[in-house]
Amino acid sequence: MTWNAFGEAIRKELLPGVPRPLDDATFGGALPAALAAVVDGDADGDGASNETEILGGSLPGDATSHPVEGTCPADVAKLDYAVCQYDARYVFRKLSLDFCGQSPTLQAIPDFEAASTAERPKLLDAALDTCLKSEF
Repeated sequence: MTWNAFGEAIRKELLPGVPRPLDDATFGGALPAALAAVVDGDADGDGASNETEILGGSLPGDATSHPVEGTCPADVAKLDYAVCQYDARYVFRKLSLDFCGQSPTLQAIPDFEAASTAERPKLLDAALDTCLKSEF
């Protein structure tokens, strides 16, 4: 089996001296410590730590894969939801989909938007309570 640079770093930390292959329980028990041991390293030598690469959406075992720093758009008016900031309207819609199993009604969205900023958390709580009491 061929391992990339990150896999090799993990493999070296997984209970050195223990015969391979590791059974599932041994592997699962040793993996958190192995990951913690290599998180600050740079397995592929590209200048970014393994943790930075993982959090940045790149591959820590591939020197040609580099993390990308996310940027927030200055104008979110044309987007479906406000990226990089809290969007109560999006939360309302997502809450309805995830916990009620359906989109909010066409009237519910403008009613929610008409509520004051202070009132919206109460409306979200009430909507969640209603959904959690449903069969969905």
